[in-house]
Amino acid sequence: MSMLQAVLDADSQKLESLIMKHPNHINFSVGLPFEVHGGRFFNHPAITQCVILQHPDQTIFDIACALPSGPIIWILLAHGAKGTKHPFGTDLAFHNAIKNGRTYTVQALLMPGRSKINGEPGVVWKPLIQAVYWNHPDIVRLLIDRGASVNESALWLDGVEKSALQYCLHRRLQDYRNLSIREKCGKIIKMLLNAGADILAQPNKGNAPIAFETFVQPWQGDPHWIEKLSPDEMECLEAFVRMGSDLKFGFDGFACTAPSGRTFEHQVLWHSTPVAARLLIDHAAPNPDGNGSGLLHEIVGSCPDAKRHPSDTLRDIEVLFKRGADPNLVDGSSFTPLRHCIERCPAVDIVPRLRMLLDGGADPELKHSNRLPPFVLAARTFEEPLRSQVMDFLVAKIRGRQPRVVYDDAFHWTEGYFPIPDAPTFAQVQLYNGQNGDFNANVDQMLPEDVRTAFRRACFSVVSMNYLNAATTRAKMHQPLQMLASEKDEMFQVALQRQIAGLPEYRFDLEFVMGLLKPQMAPVLANFTAGLGNAGSSVTEPDDILLPYQTPILSSAPTSLSTLATCGDSSSSLAMVNFAQTSKFPLHTDADPNANSSQGHRPRRVSISSTLSTSSDDSTGSHIPTTTLVRWSAIGEPTRQTHIKRSKDAVLRYTCKDCSGGNLLTKAELERHRVEHEHTRGCLKAGCRRRFCAGRA
Repeated sequence: MSMLQAVLDADSQKLESLIMKHPNHINFSVGLPFEVHGGRFFNHPAITQCVILQHPDQTIFDIACALPSGPIIWILLAHGAKGTKHPFGTDLAFHNAIKNGRTYTVQALLMPGRSKINGEPGVVWKPLIQAVYWNHPDIVRLLIDRGASVNESALWLDGVEKSALQYCLHRRLQDYRNLSIREKCGKIIKMLLNAGADILAQPNKGNAPIAFETFVQPWQGDPHWIEKLSPDEMECLEAFVRMGSDLKFGFDGFACTAPSGRTFEHQVLWHSTPVAARLLIDHAAPNPDGNGSGLLHEIVGSCPDAKRHPSDTLRDIEVLFKRGADPNLVDGSSFTPLRHCIERCPAVDIVPRLRMLLDGGADPELKHSNRLPPFVLAARTFEEPLRSQVMDFLVAKIRGRQPRVVYDDAFHWTEGYFPIPDAPTFAQVQLYNGQNGDFNANVDQMLPEDVRTAFRRACFSVVSMNYLNAATTRAKMHQPLQMLASEKDEMFQVALQRQIAGLPEYRFDLEFVMGLLKPQMAPVLANFTAGLGNAGSSVTEPDDILLPYQTPILSSAPTSLSTLATCGDSSSSLAMVNFAQTSKFPLHTDADPNANSSQGHRPRRVSISSTLSTSSDDSTGSHIPTTTLVRWSAIGEPTRQTHIKRSKDAVLRYTCKDCSGGNLLTKAELERHRVEHEHTRGCLKAGCRRRFCAGRA
């Protein structure tokens, strides 16, 4: 008993000395020393710190394993101390260490040749289940890391056989209001799930809930349950979803009036946070046999008591399709996601959702339990203009494969009408214009009377839109645009037919329209820009854009003038604009065969109409000839608004009566000539240097 006293007092030196004196006593049985009233060890303080399982043949090692870990254990192990087996088959030392949470002792007992990680064969007691039951996360982690089986089961106190996961879930449910127990249980559940615990196994008792239902049981009846989840619980929720837990069991969170409002799936998608809803979308299996097979049906509809952000819904649909969701899978009501969308989706959101479903492979011809295809249901459900939009999307995806059965007669679409071509010809467009008797007969056979008009309208809308899209795309492949007159006429007829049918106006692509309207002078404009050294500049820069009255044409002037084309001040006629040869970039064009910069030849004057006015009258009603010369020195400068007035003042439209040669002058130059001639006529000064006096000498 001296060795036991040293163990209880944690006196390692005394214990070691006693073992050295009596090495054979280390494994002697100590009986039940704590049960003898008035005995030496009755109510010993060390025993109050632990809970031990005893039997008459126990050793000091069995008792030491229940006490706080320390040198005592290593001394006993070093000298060959051994534990015993309880009459029930339990490894007593291992049991006491686990029960009291002695992590280092458990680690020591797991050394080779000591305790068995999964307990003794044929014995109900399992080390992992005991660690889970007593809520020791560190020991659970240690046992799992050493290879403990996470799916071993044992009888519960009520006689129900449960696994370690079910033990932990039951303990958590019982003491959920105890924060410490709840947090430890959350950590253990996460470890068990990550280790591969079977979440689908049910206790051997009828109608017992599965693991996931037990996990969410504490949140039943709380509309704000999602806000109270800890990080560990969120990870456990994700693990349950990822591992295939059923999501359609009954759950009473938010009081919802939707048909599926009392299922866990609906509550998370519509009455929780976007993070929780995304957890289901990202981790549930959306395949037909998976636990997320109903997610697509749920999100494309609506909830009368909640709203989801439209962008979240579109994102979720895209994710589900990428993860393998079947757009044509029927639910318990024999409805597809497309049917749910048409019936339940808000009108403001239906177009993008419907388009995404159809692009994902939803079949608009697939009949439901009422034997109606979705496009018939849509034609009867919506009003204009929404009906036209919806019908256009649905009709564009029809393949013409589904028959219509009336009594015992089966009707099929004539081959060639569906699917509607993506790039139809003009002749194919006319098949759907309402004047084709064969197509009309097909429609009468295949559709109920009340939807035929809407269907024909949608068919022509789709085929005409496809034709115009394809025609403009083909035309833009050639620059500049090259279209035959017949092609333009066909496009005009199709656009006009759409207008007559009351269809939305077709908006031609801006690039296509600009190509048609582009003037013939455009190539010259490109040459002009390159000649000025601006070949790399973008035509979108404001300072580089030339307005119509500033567009250059090919010309030359007799006095080394560079010439541009412009319009008169109020006339639409084209005028010749002469630029003084002060620019560092002289212009030479194909219009002047003598222009050769390499030989230094001056450009030749372009012929000028003999109808140029010689009048000096500057009345507002004066006419600027069709071809007009302008004296200009701002070559190379960005064209600005102020240049308009300057160009008007620089027009060469006058001739001097006193000068020979008939040179054209601006108004200011003509006035200067008059002043100089008047001076010359009265000047008697010898050697006068004024303009015409000097010339007279």
